[in-house]
Amino acid sequence: MKKPSLVRKGIAKIGDFLYICFLPPRQPKGKILRETNAGREVDGENKREKGCRMKGLYFREWEFFREHLENIFVWLVFFSVLMTGLIYFSLLNEPETLTKVLGSIKDALKEKGLLGIIGKSSFWVAYKIFLNNLQATLIFTALGLVPFFVGTVVFVSSVAVLLGATLALTVSKGFEIATFIKLTAPHGVVELFAVFYGASLGVFLSKQITKKLFPKHRESAVPLGFVLKKFIASYALLILPLLALAALIESFVTPLLV
Repeated sequence: MKKPSLVRKGIAKIGDFLYICFLPPRQPKGKILRETNAGREVDGENKREKGCRMKGLYFREWEFFREHLENIFVWLVFFSVLMTGLIYFSLLNEPETLTKVLGSIKDALKEKGLLGIIGKSSFWVAYKIFLNNLQATLIFTALGLVPFFVGTVVFVSSVAVLLGATLALTVSKGFEIATFIKLTAPHGVVELFAVFYGASLGVFLSKQITKKLFPKHRESAVPLGFVLKKFIASYALLILPLLALAALIESFVTPLLV
């Protein structure tokens, strides 16, 4: 029997922790009432029900991830890291190509209004960063509408070029890789998790659409109505909050580390 990998063990442990934290509590037998000093009674049932509902939503999201997205997420991370390393070493030995790639990235950032933001309000910067990352994540999710996993190739290539070129530039300028990690890790871990989650949704959608193209596998495809509902829940519960948090960290915390 195949032993589970370290990545799978780590994900399983995180899942067990979230299960304990978000496990819906037992249904109360009666109304929860508390008496105040003035003799008035406060109904606490509504608050408890809202808390249970939120915990239940996150628990179901975790179950959806474990069942449908876990393998996709792990493989996306694996191939992105592999491609980032290959592009990093390729560009490090090709300074002219590195200059061209960075020029293209600079033009893209300029077009989105993310250049020349020094001196502007940190909240404005966070807002622009949030919109840019949300747009990119939505695109990677929407690429799932294309069958045969075309979006997977586009996503891995985009992430690898961006990270590989940035890392190569950092090293070519005489900075250490530790400096790159220090400046990108605080917001990058949160941001990349949200982006990879959105891309995983896209790959999952592409998988279902591809199945529907083949009569033999059509019955095993998940209904697109269910997929749409899960996508809305995933964005509301995880992706949007994480992208907002990453943008705030990048605009408020990262400048302090420079």
